[in-house]
Amino acid sequence: EGMQAFTLPGFAQVRNPRHLKALRAACILIGVQIHEGCEVVGLHRSGERISSVETAAGAHIDGDWFVLAAGAWSPMLVGELGIELPVKPVRGQMLLYRTKATFPKSILLVGKRYVVPRRDGHLLVGSTEEDGGDFRTTTTEAGLRELRTFVESVLPVLRDFEPIRAWAGLRPGTPDGLPYLGIVPGCGNLIAAAGHYRSGLQLSPATAELISAWIAGKPAFDPNFMHTFAVNRISGKSHRPTFQS
Repeated sequence: EGMQAFTLPGFAQVRNPRHLKALRAACILIGVQIHEGCEVVGLHRSGERISSVETAAGAHIDGDWFVLAAGAWSPMLVGELGIELPVKPVRGQMLLYRTKATFPKSILLVGKRYVVPRRDGHLLVGSTEEDGGDFRTTTTEAGLRELRTFVESVLPVLRDFEPIRAWAGLRPGTPDGLPYLGIVPGCGNLIAAAGHYRSGLQLSPATAELISAWIAGKPAFDPNFMHTFAVNRISGKSHRPTFQS
């Protein structure tokens, strides 16, 4: 059967380094204290609440509320408390090209793959989906070859170009493909915001709105809707799983 194509005029891209730079600037403007390179290595519980977090430097940071947003590393933090959070790392590899002209003009989505053109002539190609249980973020010959085969099939002209950069990252996958949003059972002041898989950047504004409203005691979404994302939910089968448990 022939392939079908759809045009989405409103489709856009977000440059994540610029997104984070803007977020950092906005936080500083309202007085948020940011501790860069300060790894949290443990959570301390007092009864049914988290009392503080421990950093790699041995410091303890107290707080009224805590948000678990450590991506694929989130299960490690709550695991020591005897809490199971079924989030697993899924490695994704990427390629970057530098072309003489920007082509195509629009983002191309083909199944799990995509080609993202940038105004500066760079072309982003992604991405693979692999078991990242070893937490390694190194690229592989097989994965990069897979991406090259894909992009050259949709843009044959790229056979004359060599990628200028390749890298890999870890996505937080869940059994049913949905994130975990809400109170972590047994920890009344710990809110999970993890497991967004390939949509973390796109869903970050809505996630931030939801979590901040929750902390302020003004839930922004219907409780029945939020039950879908509960940490202690029984994973449904109506969504595409990001890993098999």
